[in-house]
Amino acid sequence: MVSRYVDRPSVGLWSFMLKDRLPKIPVPLADTDPDVVIDLQELVESQFEAAGYEDYIYSHNPQPLLHPSDQDWADNQRGVSDS
Repeated sequence: MVSRYVDRPSVGLWSFMLKDRLPKIPVPLADTDPDVVIDLQELVESQFEAAGYEDYIYSHNPQPLLHPSDQDWADNQRGVSDS
């Protein structure tokens, strides 16, 4: 949830599914300044790479387990094959 102080309690809310690209969201600054757009997908990917999460975050299956179609998608994202 994101909002300008003066707009509260109204907020912006973005929903997405596992396979969706994370959204770009406007982040308010001072009242007179325009919003800054943050690309959440780019932010997460850059931190994932910088922290080396690939080396340990995917060493086990997620709990709870993913639906089979989501697991196939996740395996494809990681470059894992059934063979």
